[in-house]
Amino acid sequence: MRRLWFPLTIVLYLFLAVSTLVGERGLLHLLKLYQELQSLKTAALTLLRENEVLRERIARLQKDDEFLEKIVREELGYAREQEFVYRFRRPSQVPTP
Repeated sequence: MRRLWFPLTIVLYLFLAVSTLVGERGLLHLLKLYQELQSLKTAALTLLRENEVLRERIARLQKDDEFLEKIVREELGYAREQEFVYRFRRPSQVPTP
């Protein structure tokens, strides 16, 4: 009986060590979750910065008429009376004869 006690204890410790490393709540899983957390923090920070830029743009569109006119001209292609807008195709968009 005494001879079985020591090997069983070793097996139990090995099982606990392996479970601690690779189990559902093991260190490897914890490391993976930590890396995912860092990735999500980075994405959240990027989105916060993007939101701030969009808020500033909205504020400028509401208050700055010159900025509004610039955006309307550039993004929507509008022009004033007696103005002409020239649009050039990029080389990749030119149809081949």
